[in-house]
Amino acid sequence: MLLIWGKRPYGATQKVGTVSKQTIFGHLWYLPLFPMTSYFINSKDKRAFELNRLSKRSILYGYARVWLGVFCAANLAALAAVEDKPAAIAVAMLPAILLASLIGLTYWVDSKQFKPQQRLLREMMGRHLGVALDPFDCLENFSPEITSVAQRYSSTTLEEYWYKPVLRDSFASQPLRELAMLRARCDQHDKVLQQEVFMALEKPAPHSAQSASFNGTKA
Repeated sequence: MLLIWGKRPYGATQKVGTVSKQTIFGHLWYLPLFPMTSYFINSKDKRAFELNRLSKRSILYGYARVWLGVFCAANLAALAAVEDKPAAIAVAMLPAILLASLIGLTYWVDSKQFKPQQRLLREMMGRHLGVALDPFDCLENFSPEITSVAQRYSSTTLEEYWYKPVLRDSFASQPLRELAMLRARCDQHDKVLQQEVFMALEKPAPHSAQSASFNGTKA
């Protein structure tokens, strides 16, 4: 018997555009056995960015979607042994329908539990840096790249902690304010700063600032 084993991603969750969280599992015959590392993976160009911790949700979905599918297929295969009686076939079909429904449920729950603020942050990252991930969840530090992009919207050289005053300035241009939020997400251990980011997301920028961003005006 041919032994197929290795590692591959499973459990796609929190998808934004072409980027989702996935977990690399060690597998045997493509059946996930043990999780190894979680990543943001871009399905378009296959780029992967390691997360700073395993994604429990991705692990759960990785196991559930594959193993429930296996049980569902096994149940359908067992139908071949059922006598050709409508009632018996209907009863045998019930477990397969239930298992298929549970697989679909994982996708529905995932869409409902994805916080809008996190989605917004990842959309911002996609607009400004081309990959829809959240720096807060990444092992890699994206602060140099974010600051480099932010410098285009500032007429003066940005200081080390430029993002903190910009984050609190409602009249900063929208692109610079968004980049300040993303830069703040790089400070993963600053819980107070993270609260400020979510407060800034909930507080809309003044109309003049929004108009400036649409016209490409720098702060």
